[in-house]
Amino acid sequence: MPRWRRCAVEIPTGVFDNNVIAAAFISRFAKSASILAVNAIRELRVRLAYSEETLHELAVVLQLDHFRREHNKSEAEIRAFCDTLRVVGVKYEPRKQVLVSLARDITDTKFLDLALAADADFLVTNDARHLLRLKQIGQTKILTPHKFLLALNREP
Repeated sequence: MPRWRRCAVEIPTGVFDNNVIAAAFISRFAKSASILAVNAIRELRVRLAYSEETLHELAVVLQLDHFRREHNKSEAEIRAFCDTLRVVGVKYEPRKQVLVSLARDITDTKFLDLALAADADFLVTNDARHLLRLKQIGQTKILTPHKFLLALNREP
């Protein structure tokens, strides 16, 4: 399992679907599973694995005019949030190896490719239709934010 060393403590690697990260960014509920899962990244309890493609997609979605207006977020807030993820995360350049037929949605294959490239412990998503149904890819467990938090709290 890939681990990141922090003060002699190994921590797991996680790929986070943008639906979880966006939900955490806009949520008004401090105890939502998405917020707590993303906070685990900020607290360095899990190492975020990202690619340019995944981070670019997140920035594009968060910067949509209707999204910014509806959730009262400024471009500066969005930029700062994405910059924080870039700083605390580790960038990977995954190869395209997952067939679209596996995810059944071409927009989800980037997360599966990233999970394989990062040899991630977890892929955290709310996408029951395309990703959660897989349960696992390689050694990466595919979990909801809630189940991820339960698993993370069980880690030694």
